Order: sequence, then C-alpha cells, then structure tokens
Amino acid sequence: MKSYDVYLSFCDEDASSFALDLYTALSSEAGVVVFWDDERIGSVDHREIPTSVLNVIGDCKVAVIVFSVKYVNSISFLQELEKITECCRITDGFMVMPVFYDGVRLSFGIFERDLFGGKAFHDFVDKVSKEEIFQEKDKFMSWVAAITSATIDSGESSDLEDG
Repeated sequence: MKSYDVYLSFCDEDASSFALDLYTALSSEAGVVVFWDDERIGSVDHREIPTSVLNVIGDCKVAVIVFSVKYVNSISFLQELEKITECCRITDGFMVMPVFYDGVRLSFGIFERDLFGGKAFHDFVDKVSKEEIFQEKDKFMSWVAAITSATIDSGESSDLEDG
C-alpha cells in the first residue's frame, strides 16, 4: 500500500480547481506525497466513502481540509471529516490544517451560518430523509462536532473562487 504524507479533503463541486492547484503545488513543487482520489472527482454519488479511503486518512501525517460553501453537502465529506478529527484525537503528531475558501470565514457565528445556515446544507438535509436523520442522530451530531473541532485551529482563508 502506498504511503501518503497529506490527505486533501475538499468538495469537488465548488473547490476542485483550488484543490488541484494546492495538490500540484504540494506534490510537484514541494515533493509532498498527497492522496488524490480520481474516482471521486466529478462523481455524482457522494453518499458513502470507501473504507480504503478512510484507511488512507489514518495513515497520513497531515490533513488539509478546504471548507467551502458546499462542503457539508455530502455524507462522504462529513465521514472524511469525522475520520480526520478522530485521527487528530488518537494519533500523536497528526496535524489538521483547515483552509476557509470562497467566502467561508472563521469568525464566531459566521462560519456556522455559512455552512449550517446556507443553502447547500439545507439541500443536503432535504436529500436525507427525516427517518435517516432520526436513526442516525448520533452520527449527525458527530459530524457537527467534527466540523466544530476541525475549525478550532485558525486555518488559512482564501478569497479565491473556483470558476
């Protein structure tokens, strides 16, 4: 199994060109081995993340999370985030580097409003049935906790937009 230094977590719907630029800069200019999942890019189905990808996260030293407006619009991104925050808790030396992208800002209240109060999050909740939310309420709350935990580090902000 290949060993990676960095796991790059991003929503390909609204941050793919930024993530590709970041991937290129890290891998070719800095010589860092970055995990890039070609199969996921452009995929319509973001319901479940494969176990093999979750294992890659656990084997990395660093996770870079690009928080964009549509990041919380998929269960798979939330599963990634949950795994990343778990690794941060249980793995010595594991580092999380949040990047706030395309209008998502980390200031008290605004970040939560941008992600949880935005259209993308409401669209996501509408896609998940109320029965699924009720059955998985602990999982849902762990995703909210993972987002909160991952953003405690100040992170970097980018005013760039995809497009």
